[in-house]
Amino acid sequence: MAALEQQAKLGDTPRRLPPISPSGDSGGSSSGGGGAGGDESSGCPDRVRLLNDILNTGVMGALIGGFALSNVQMSYDFSSSLNIAVYMCSFVGVHACTCSCVCSALLYRVANSLSDAEAPRWAKKNAKLLALPMMKFGFGCLCYLLSVVLISYRDLAEVELWQWIALIIGAMSMSITLITAVVLARDHPIDITQVGLKQGESSDDL
Repeated sequence: MAALEQQAKLGDTPRRLPPISPSGDSGGSSSGGGGAGGDESSGCPDRVRLLNDILNTGVMGALIGGFALSNVQMSYDFSSSLNIAVYMCSFVGVHACTCSCVCSALLYRVANSLSDAEAPRWAKKNAKLLALPMMKFGFGCLCYLLSVVLISYRDLAEVELWQWIALIIGAMSMSITLITAVVLARDHPIDITQVGLKQGESSDDL
């Protein structure tokens, strides 16, 4: 209380931080003195966000690829077309997810060596290459899910009711996964490759 009274006598008022606008800038920074902060508020990713996206895809690709590999290692009677379908779906899932993981590792190694200023231009130049790991992962994930559906359909052949129940559950799972991917691809606020293009263009303008 004594400190507040002394401050009031001196005529000083407690200083408050300016309010934060929805774009992430503090009050008054939108008038032109933002510098690098203006780039961040525009939705452009920095090098860390680019690395996180690459790393996340690689880790998930390795995980699903390992699941698919366990299906490949089972014993099969290849006189049955259903067994061939299960094996081939698992086989393609392993290769697609492993390719996604390896591509992510190579991209991560290069992106990690870039500076913050170089990363946007590199992302602009390699936008299609940056999209490859996620495309491979998505395809491999769907192949793995299909192999699981076929395995359940094969193993439940003696109980037809549960065979069809498992088939419906598996089809719903694959459909939800595919629909989610399509919706996010169309309506996601930030596409890491497209944002890289936009940030690269803004860097070129400077």
